[in-house]
Amino acid sequence: MKRAKMLQLAEKAGFILWSKDCEWRPKGATIDWACNYDKELKKFVKLLEEEIEYERVANCPYGANLCGCGR
Repeated sequence: MKRAKMLQLAEKAGFILWSKDCEWRPKGATIDWACNYDKELKKFVKLLEEEIEYERVANCPYGANLCGCGR
């Protein structure tokens, strides 16, 4: 999975992302880790699982039913 997609999922889960023009942003940082992300981490894992399943089905050469979906 590409970095951009992972950051999109992190933002959707509620992680706080640094603004590119923020003077307080640590060099190379994207997510502000100064927060308690217990709920967001659970949501991120759920979104990640959904994305992996979607990609698995989308890339299945035999169709969704033969790849364990559509049960």
